Amino acid sequence: MNTATATINDMRHTFDYINRLTKSTGDLVIEQTATSPFIRYNKQFRTLTIIGESYMEHSRSFYHPVFVKIYDDLLTHGHAKVELNFTSFCPKTVKMIFELLGNLRHYKRLAKDVEIVWKTNSNNEMRELGISLAELFELEIEIE
Repeated sequence: MNTATATINDMRHTFDYINRLTKSTGDLVIEQTATSPFIRYNKQFRTLTIIGESYMEHSRSFYHPVFVKIYDDLLTHGHAKVELNFTSFCPKTVKMIFELLGNLRHYKRLAKDVEIVWKTNSNNEMRELGISLAELFELEIEIE
């Protein structure tokens, strides 16, 4: 099996797994591991919360199905909230953060109500990064 096929199969498996987790309530909780952050998606409040470190080899297959839930909320209901509280992450996660923020900027331009909170736990480097990302993506990001 080539790498592309393996990645597609990983993404399908992750997406199926997330769909099974959310089937009953629409909510999703993924517990933190040594390489992945805690994730909570609250369907009622249309809020995605990510907390912790992210050092996964296959960041795209992990994050993409979760991000799709927020994109669906924006398309269907016109509003969503994203709370990001990373303590540290690898370059592959940075790519996913860029993809997320780029897509949120797109929805904002479509007059969707997007609230973004970048939490830093008093980490000055993360605070500066949040400010820089807000400027880079021309988004209003609340820095806490």
